[in-house]
Amino acid sequence: MGIEELLLNFLFIIVTIFFYQFFLVERLQQYKFSIQPLLIGIIFSIPAFFCMLFPFLIGNNLFLIDMRAVPLILSYLYGGLPAGIVTSILIILSRLFLGINYGLFAFLIIECIIFITMIYLLPFYRKGSFKQRLLYGTILSSLFAMIIVASGLLLLHIYSSVEIAEIFHYYTLAILFITFTIWGAIYFIEHHQRHMVLKREMEGMEQMKLVSELAASIAHEIRNPMTVVRGFIQMFQSDEKVDPKNRNYYSIMLKELDRAQFIITDYLSLAKPQKEEEEVIQVNQVASAAIEVITPFANLNSICVNSTFEDEPVIYGNVGKLQQCLINIFKNAIEAMPNGGTLHVSTSVKKDKAVIEIMDTGIGMSKEELDRLGKPFYTTKSKGTGLGMMVCFSIISNMEGSILVDSKVGSGTTFQIIVPLYNNNY
Repeated sequence: MGIEELLLNFLFIIVTIFFYQFFLVERLQQYKFSIQPLLIGIIFSIPAFFCMLFPFLIGNNLFLIDMRAVPLILSYLYGGLPAGIVTSILIILSRLFLGINYGLFAFLIIECIIFITMIYLLPFYRKGSFKQRLLYGTILSSLFAMIIVASGLLLLHIYSSVEIAEIFHYYTLAILFITFTIWGAIYFIEHHQRHMVLKREMEGMEQMKLVSELAASIAHEIRNPMTVVRGFIQMFQSDEKVDPKNRNYYSIMLKELDRAQFIITDYLSLAKPQKEEEEVIQVNQVASAAIEVITPFANLNSICVNSTFEDEPVIYGNVGKLQQCLINIFKNAIEAMPNGGTLHVSTSVKKDKAVIEIMDTGIGMSKEELDRLGKPFYTTKSKGTGLGMMVCFSIISNMEGSILVDSKVGSGTTFQIIVPLYNNNY
């Protein structure tokens, strides 16, 4: 077996994975979602091409084999079907350039098997946890390594007089090496991505802690003098001798004080103890109440609000905070539709989770805006504070739930609030 070429194949793949994970993953997110699979497909086709240029020999120069299938599999797993198809096309074109023989037909068979497998496996792989993905990776690496090597054995047996038993041990080594390479690549990518997720969560927790400490230290001290100032402004405004022009200024001052009061309320909602006055919550009732509160504001902005309550989900938490969260998201959705539109609210039960889905037909958000959503002081509105969505994420997180957001620029936004159903163990 050609050890030098084997190690070169391994080197091409490892260098590409390192370069992809440390330098390209975040930069790819700057491109449109539709372009990302194309770029990922091109990136993973590069090591596949170099692997084909340096195949390693099996036996006494009897058969050539390479590890082009490894980056192909990785492009399917981390770029989806479109990226895998792009990589496949580029590999086939490169293989045609190197020459047509039975090895090309073997790869076409392998590619069809990989493609069909990925169609059924990718949904499970994408939704799997870290350990589940490693399990899928182990199964995949072993399965595809055996398919790749078995196809080589079959072709060698058909097109030469060599007995398979004579070189079977070489193929066993090839299976082990390809299996190790695929599994190792999956492990490294998953471990690095998990590390990046934990890092972002830690940064979010530190930011949340900073905002909470800030709120706890100054919010009450600011609110007290504001109350005094508001009282005097109202007293001056009610004086009949006040000039009408100045009266208008007083109205502006009161409006700005109310806005400042709203900002402080958001701060205080972060600083207060999160678990207080918890009770059993009828989700449909809270959603209906929130819709009733926001409907006048929606009517003023030519927004049609409709709802669909298919199930009767029951959860456990603080009613007021859940309603505050819903009203905040409703308000954001309405403000995202400056030319009118539709706001649809629905509730459902999926397995052991209550799901509140909020859909709008507004301007939508880019990938960058989605990634920063819920971060302190980040807002897409000219007069926003950046605290509203942070409060929402905090409220749902303290109910052991999560908020999923799907959005495209010009196509609207969908929020999914997912909270565990109530059971008697609370």
